[in-house]
Amino acid sequence: MVAINPDHKAADSVAPALPDRFRIGTLVYTKMGLATLFLWILWGDFCITMLGFIKPNILPLMLREIGASNQSIALISLSIPNLMTMFIAPLISVRSDRFRSRWGRRIPFLLIGTPFLTFFLIMLGFSEPISQKLLGLLTHGGGSVSPRTVALCTVGVFVVCAHFFELVVSTAYYCLINDVVPEAFLARFLALFNMVNRLANFVFVMFILGNALTYTREIFVSISLLYFISFMLMGWRVKEGNYPPPAPRPPGRMGSVTTYFRECFGRKYYVYFFLGVTFFGIASVVGVFQVFFIQSIGLSLDQYGKIAAWTGIPLLLLMYPAGALVDRIHPIRAVLLCLVAYNLYNLVMLVFAHDIVSYAVIYSCFGVLPGAVFNVAFVPLHMKILPRDRYGQFASAAALMGAAATVVFSYAAGVFMDWVGNYRFIFVWTLVFQTLSFLCFYMVYRHWRIHGDTRDEVAPSVSDSTATEVVTS
Repeated sequence: MVAINPDHKAADSVAPALPDRFRIGTLVYTKMGLATLFLWILWGDFCITMLGFIKPNILPLMLREIGASNQSIALISLSIPNLMTMFIAPLISVRSDRFRSRWGRRIPFLLIGTPFLTFFLIMLGFSEPISQKLLGLLTHGGGSVSPRTVALCTVGVFVVCAHFFELVVSTAYYCLINDVVPEAFLARFLALFNMVNRLANFVFVMFILGNALTYTREIFVSISLLYFISFMLMGWRVKEGNYPPPAPRPPGRMGSVTTYFRECFGRKYYVYFFLGVTFFGIASVVGVFQVFFIQSIGLSLDQYGKIAAWTGIPLLLLMYPAGALVDRIHPIRAVLLCLVAYNLYNLVMLVFAHDIVSYAVIYSCFGVLPGAVFNVAFVPLHMKILPRDRYGQFASAAALMGAAATVVFSYAAGVFMDWVGNYRFIFVWTLVFQTLSFLCFYMVYRHWRIHGDTRDEVAPSVSDSTATEVVTS
């Protein structure tokens, strides 16, 4: 159990004996307390990763079975969810930054959002019989309604509802990591975080993806229930420290909005960072068509799953050494190197991937190492660049810009794929936007080289709070 000692006098007597690297804000961990925290957060990562594989892998297949076009798939899978993210994520992030309760500022959002998310994901798994029932009701009086339209609308409604509560939970979860994990252990924690991510990927592609169309309902129900149980337990067992009172709200109805945009977008340093994240996100939207490219070169879902699973083993083993490398060279340098390697991967895949052998060789030789380093470096880059105490606010600004761009470019990607008629062009799309991402992150790197860490110029750290709490077990 991760238990915070409520006796501040006792806590203060123990805290001086513990190294500063075990501290974050008002929390001071023992080794056992830190290990227990890692176990709960990493288990949550396993579950959220399993859930995250549904959208890019199973949802497009469900929509294709209904008869949806590439544009419709992009609209339901990407454009609408990202439009929601653009407006909802900033509200949740800022609200959780300012929220205070006996449970902390992030945990209540996890506990409230998880049951609703679970319910709508299960309904998504039962969307086929639900849409058939609705079709019967709509045509009972002799009306004429397209079965495909009813099915698409049913799936779309459940996707929207599930995504809303996913935003509530995931936004709070990732902000929670920044609040409870000591910065001295951040890269190592995120290396373990990504190792768990790869393990979840191995489980999904090895045992689940090949049965995506046969056992769609069972997959949705089982993953959703696993998610529900795990996140409710994590919300109960993980504890947050104390936070100082939030800054007074700016006067006027638009004061908070004005302050939000002035703080987040008032410096070129942060704008370049947001653009780098945004362009990388735009490059990734064509991932929804990856499964169709795989099929176009003759691979079955089972073969694709096996390749991804077995190449995930060396990726898993490389995660922790990659974390040590990122700690040594700084996440911004690691991200720049990975973007160069990714562009090489895209070029080679574009030209030479034509069958199962060539795809497997390219994926193994050019995709594994950059993937290991990038996965470990990308989240720490956010935490090293963005202000500590308003991390939710600034992270939501990155999500806001990324979501606004993805709403447009995900639909544009569907139009582009319909126009070119060849799923191989996903690598052309990725190459262009990852190059733009590289240029923006390079501008961030130049500023960092000149000025160093400037986070506290925007938001002071809460680490100076007086009350100290010891997390023991």
